[in-house]
Formats: sequence, structure tokens, C-alpha cells
Amino acid sequence: MINPSLLILIAIILLIAELFVPAFGMLGLAGLISFVVGTYTLLSTLDSAERATVLYMIVPSTLVFLGLAATITTVLFKGRRLLFQKPEITPVGEVGEAADDFVGRNGMIRIEGELWTAELIDDKVAKRGEQLLVMNRNGLKLTVQHVQKL
Repeated sequence: MINPSLLILIAIILLIAELFVPAFGMLGLAGLISFVVGTYTLLSTLDSAERATVLYMIVPSTLVFLGLAATITTVLFKGRRLLFQKPEITPVGEVGEAADDFVGRNGMIRIEGELWTAELIDDKVAKRGEQLLVMNRNGLKLTVQHVQKL
């Protein structure tokens, strides 16, 4: 038989590990089970007077423990969801550089290190390195024109 104090110690270690390892609540659940089994085993070794005293400490501890695990898991999942939400980037009005010579009216434009597919709306030919102004965006395709020089 496993020592109840050891089970409770394992529960604490598993809950701390849940904070640092992306286990999606599995370590926390294992910690909670270990805590409940450890306290049940501990209670079975006590007489009725000691059992009542220990129950008054263990039940609130378990509820707090469960509440903390649920709160931490919820916060972590919300934070993870926010991490993968990318803000909408609309480069309209920005000036980019033609990445290569345009073929006809179509080509690639580089804006702040990102490559975009672009369609030229003026009649000039766009060569590599020329400055182009973004006029519109339709999905992932930009409508561009040459920058007007003063």
C-alpha cells in the first residue's frame, strides 16, 4: 500500500507541473485524483474523532484545489486562443517595393518584409525595386499603382 502522505505530495507536484507543462489539464486531473485517493487512504487509518477533524480540513482544501485548477486551465485556454488570433492587416495606403518584374499587370510586392500578390492599375510597366502604392485589397491580392513623384 502506498503511503497517503506520498500520494498527497505527488498531487502537489502534479499540480505545479500543470502550470509549466502543456498537458491540457491532464496533470491537474491526475493530481486531483492522487489528492483524493491520498486523503481517503489517510482517513481510513484514523479513528472517527480524528477523521471528523481531518474532513473539515480536507474537503475545503479539495474544493479550493479544484477551483484553482479550473481557473488556471480556463485562463490558460483563453490566453492560448488570444495568442493565435492575428489582427487584420490592411496595407492600403502603404508604399511597397516590386519584388520582381511584373508580368503584364500581375506581380509580387514586398511591404514590411511580407510578400503580397499585386495587380497594377496604371499603364506603366513595374520593374523590380520600383515603389508602388497600395490602393485596395481584395482578399490576399492588392491593387497597386506607381508612386507619383513630385
